Amino acid sequence: MKSAGLPDPAHNFILSIDTALGPCSVGLLDVASGEGVSRIVHEERAQAKILVPLIEEVLAEAGKTFEGIDAIVTTVGPGSFTGLRLSLSTARSLGLALNKPVIGITTLDAAAHQVLQGQEAKTACIVLETKRQDFYARAYHSDLSPMMEMCASSGSDIIEQLPDSIDILSGDATRRFVENCGDGRAMFGEILPMEALDPLLLGALAMREEIHYDALPVYLRGADVSSPKRVQRVISKA
Repeated sequence: MKSAGLPDPAHNFILSIDTALGPCSVGLLDVASGEGVSRIVHEERAQAKILVPLIEEVLAEAGKTFEGIDAIVTTVGPGSFTGLRLSLSTARSLGLALNKPVIGITTLDAAAHQVLQGQEAKTACIVLETKRQDFYARAYHSDLSPMMEMCASSGSDIIEQLPDSIDILSGDATRRFVENCGDGRAMFGEILPMEALDPLLLGALAMREEIHYDALPVYLRGADVSSPKRVQRVISKA
C-alpha cells in the first residue's frame, strides 16, 4: 500500500484515533514538544456515540480547534470490524473536510512499537483478539522489523512460525493465547498484556513513513457472517 507521506515538518499537531482494539482512544500530539492530550475510554459498545465528543474534548483541553489539526493518524486493522470501520470513517471524513493528510498504521505495528519502546535488544510477538478461536499475530525483531507476515491463525500455527524463543508476548489476547498454546508458553520470556494503544505514541508513529499504510482497512479474514438457518421457500414459475 502507498503511504500518505509525512506531515509537513512545519506542522506540529497530529490527531490520533483508535477504536479497532475495543477501547476508544484519542490523542492530540504536539510533535515539536513531544507532549499532548489523550483519552482512553473502555466502552466498546458505545464507541460510535462517544468518539466525536471525545475528539472534541481532547481538542478543547489542548486549546485547539479542528482547523488546528495538521494531520490525522488512525489504526487500519486488524481488529474489530465495527471499531475499525468507525475509526477509519471518522478519520477520513475529518481529513476530507479539513483537507489534511490521513495516515494509517496497523494495530500490530503500533502495539509492537508500544511494547518494545525502551526495551533493549528484545524480540516480541503481538497477539490480538479476533473474538473467534484464532488470533491476529505478527512477530518482530529487536529493531522492530517484522519476522513474519500479519496473519489470522491458530495458536499452534503461530508458534510454528516463530523461532525457538521470543522475549515478549504482548497484545490484548495474551491470556487466551497462552491457554491455547499449551507447552508453547515456555518459549516466551515475558508476558505483557495490553488493553489499549497509546494514542500519543500513535501520533508519533505518523512521522515514521516506513510503517505508513493508506487509510484503508486491513482485513486478514472475512467478517462473521452466517447463512440463514430457515430454508427459503422457492416459488416456481408457471
